[in-house]
Amino acid sequence: MFGDAKAKYVFSIHLNSIKDSNSLSGVEIYAPPKVELNLAKAFADNIVKYAKTQYSNLEVTYKQKEGVYVRTFRAWEIEGNISEAEAAGYEPYNVTSETPYLYMIRETGGIATKAYVDGRNTSYGKNKYYNSNIGVEAYLLELGYINNDTDLAKLLNEQDDYVKAIVTTIQEELRE
Repeated sequence: MFGDAKAKYVFSIHLNSIKDSNSLSGVEIYAPPKVELNLAKAFADNIVKYAKTQYSNLEVTYKQKEGVYVRTFRAWEIEGNISEAEAAGYEPYNVTSETPYLYMIRETGGIATKAYVDGRNTSYGKNKYYNSNIGVEAYLLELGYINNDTDLAKLLNEQDDYVKAIVTTIQEELRE
């Protein structure tokens, strides 16, 4: 587990998709709230530069910069969490509008990442670090949309450039 490794970062590499293929495309880097977004922006910029692709055209309120997104829970999702808990007979999780929405960003540590999976909902299991001060800065790297023809072609044909962009970004961060 991340806490045992005493890691500073975790990077999760993904390929996005959406029902309507070809409507969305590009790179999306999801970062945790309350961090400087320099590393997330460097990932987005380097991937666009080296892989000769583009920033995502996803326009949402949680877009922070070109290619950089910080997604937290919305009011209706918090209400859904409460309703789900009450219906299942457990105490609702302490979700607020500051809680990271994406599971892998939220649950890679404890208090610092606002992790909350503590076992009260048995279908989620238990994060043994949920109540600790261990926290790992987590980033989700959406390299493009797999069901967008242009993105898919780039992902298949420019793999080395995507790798170079990610490696270069990490090396630059470690040098600082």
